Amino acid sequence: MIKKISFACATLLLTGSVTMAQKTTAVKKATPTKKSFTIKTANKLECYMLNDVPGIKFIQDGSVVKMHIRTKIADSSMFDSYKMNNNEPIEQPLTKQFLGAFMEGFSLLSSGDSAILRLPIDTAFKGSPMPPFAKSGDMVSYEVKIFSVKSKEEADAEKEKASKVQNGIDDKLLKEYIKAKNLKTAKTASGIYYVIDKKGNGKHATAADKVKVHYKGYKLDGSTFDSSYDRGQPIEFPLSGVIKGWTEGIPLFEEGGKGTLLIPSSLAYGQNAPPGSTIKANEVLLFDVELIKINPEPETTEAAAPVKEEANTTVANSPDPTVQDQLIQDFIKKNNLNAQKTASGLYYVIDKKGNGKHATAADQVKVHYKGTLLDGTKFDSSYDRNEPITFPLSGVIRGWTEGIPLFEEGGKGKLIIPSALGYGPNGAGGVIQPNEILVFDVELLQIIK
Repeated sequence: MIKKISFACATLLLTGSVTMAQKTTAVKKATPTKKSFTIKTANKLECYMLNDVPGIKFIQDGSVVKMHIRTKIADSSMFDSYKMNNNEPIEQPLTKQFLGAFMEGFSLLSSGDSAILRLPIDTAFKGSPMPPFAKSGDMVSYEVKIFSVKSKEEADAEKEKASKVQNGIDDKLLKEYIKAKNLKTAKTASGIYYVIDKKGNGKHATAADKVKVHYKGYKLDGSTFDSSYDRGQPIEFPLSGVIKGWTEGIPLFEEGGKGTLLIPSSLAYGQNAPPGSTIKANEVLLFDVELIKINPEPETTEAAAPVKEEANTTVANSPDPTVQDQLIQDFIKKNNLNAQKTASGLYYVIDKKGNGKHATAADQVKVHYKGTLLDGTKFDSSYDRNEPITFPLSGVIRGWTEGIPLFEEGGKGKLIIPSALGYGPNGAGGVIQPNEILVFDVELLQIIK
């Protein structure tokens, strides 16, 4: 399971705002003694300034912020960027829609500031079920350290400049590898190098097609990070929903053909390497690829989706949370599920209760699972490998960090996860498109303290 870095409690969809004049005044007064939360907002959010650096560039709705963050409910750790991101700060846009009432606290901060922000859990989860390990009166807290604050335009311009530099570095590395391995390659205008080892039937895919592929992904040092061959099962996916290097690269092969793609980082994961994988930021990737079939037929005619529902596949990849929530509700109704919804937009079904013991985000768990898309396409399954997985709950996608504690040890059920709590705009694993809704059948086998 590829992990997704994000902080677990940050989707409390609450309201509230603060003016710039209020921010400036509040920060000037922020000289609290230890454990003194002197800044309080109308929505009961409290702020304790750990370090108040003079500044005029405050965090606003949509600012791209580089920071370290720890989140807790009472004493239960929900996320820790120091631990989960190799002690490196994370960078992401902060919005009121994403943070809810916590945005009030972030809007008091500028570059260099450190603070603890907290809300009563009864306020934070008002109108929605609380996590099973939480109780009324608990506090939800963020401890944050701000490194930089940029507008979206500034962040985009900085990324574009860095990308040009990185492209030169990547191309040099790829040329050196090609020379060392004595490969006969061709190169695309975008910077992909490729080798055709076997021609096929002359038919090429387009970005609009779905393909069936066997592949092995590895690095310049030869280490493998993913392989459908190892799983004994090729994958099927729409070419429009994978990394750019695959969208452009797979059509270079003929159906039935095989070869190698050598992909610069800008056409792979760029700076947003999948957390938890061995892929690093700005790493070039190599893939041995076998294009088995273009637009493969469904395994059974009964499973084929009607044309109208096929059109909904595009809608399902909309990042709009309102659209996604409606699609999830339609899925629940169609499958006659008895589902409940959390404050973050996660839906869950309890099919079997367990021994009454719930995990927290600070625990490790042992789980069996099957992951599918809304249309029933399976993208991963520990059952197929006949091997459950063990992992820390603080280090997986947010839908799992929040969702697994909803089940009791020994229990099982279903998680229906909107993309904001899954892999978001990046997608994952080839078959999961950007902004894809995910469905997991899960069985919580063991909680490991």
